[in-house]
Amino acid sequence: MPNTYTQLYVQIVFAVKGRQNLIRKAHKEELHRFHDRYSAE
Repeated sequence: MPNTYTQLYVQIVFAVKGRQNLIRKAHKEELHRFHDRYSAE
């Protein structure tokens, strides 16, 4: 009988109604560039 391997990834994202943005727009764009550069590795 062959072995079967399964990987399951679950990501839960939620937001609270009426929340405030803690990251300013200028910083947010820089963070996105940083994340895009290093998440591809």
